[in-house]
Amino acid sequence: MSEKKIALLGPTGIVGEAIVETILQEADDSWSLVTYSNRELSVEFEKLKKNYVFQLTDFKQLRAKLLEEKPNVIINAVGISDREFCEKNKQIAWQVNVQLVEHLVSISKILNSHLITFSCEDIFDGNDGPYFEKAKPNPKTYLGKTKLAAENLVISNLNYYTIIRLPLVYGVSGHQKKDIVGKILSELRNNGLLVITHNYKTNPVLSEDVAWGVFKIIEMELTGTLHFGGFDYVSMETFAEKIAKFFNLKIYRRLVSQKDEGTFFGLQQSYAEALLSIKFSSISEGLMTYKYLDREQGSDFERLMNY
Repeated sequence: MSEKKIALLGPTGIVGEAIVETILQEADDSWSLVTYSNRELSVEFEKLKKNYVFQLTDFKQLRAKLLEEKPNVIINAVGISDREFCEKNKQIAWQVNVQLVEHLVSISKILNSHLITFSCEDIFDGNDGPYFEKAKPNPKTYLGKTKLAAENLVISNLNYYTIIRLPLVYGVSGHQKKDIVGKILSELRNNGLLVITHNYKTNPVLSEDVAWGVFKIIEMELTGTLHFGGFDYVSMETFAEKIAKFFNLKIYRRLVSQKDEGTFFGLQQSYAEALLSIKFSSISEGLMTYKYLDREQGSDFERLMNY
């Protein structure tokens, strides 16, 4: 492996945490990792060089710290992916999803760094998914509009970049962040209620699979735009049913919104799989990994559900 000085923004998020763990486990001593976070880490990473703690929207401080470390790879795992939050808080969404990327583009140009950043399925209209990389963006949500604006900033200003578009992501967090699987488990465990507010189709992807893909991109120094996604293409209701069945939980009542039926998001992952020589998990495979990692974390799910 060639020497890699990696800066990662957002190590406490579900994707960011998985990337940190994968890099520290898989990389040799020629790689080093510094993280940048809004808060202290609640998980200890033995080989982590340093974690800077400050508001990452303090762009002046962010610029100073990155220029001080001089990374040759910058991974941006910070972003707001909640559709409703973005609609109701457009200024915050623009600051985090677009302005932060704009500053990272500027810093990457100065350092000649490889910028790796994440986009999402919302840059498409949901009429014809799952989408290939060359499909024409047509965002309908404000989340999608912010992510497409960030993509355009990267593409028009950098040559050495990788944009990774993601569908719905699930995964276990040591920082007690509850993902979609955790939320569904909580509702089912407490009252047997299945709540689906958006019943669109997508291919949910495991955070550990995303992290492994990022590791391969860094290792192979690949650039361009890639789609990551799980093997199974399902409605959110079907995804929840698979979660309930896997964890042996009964669904006694359903509150399933019909407003998103006929919405087809999701991302075709075949090109990324071929390019990176990886295979994204099916839902059953992903939930097996989820259960194992949940046990490792010793979370409330493990104690309350008697695995």
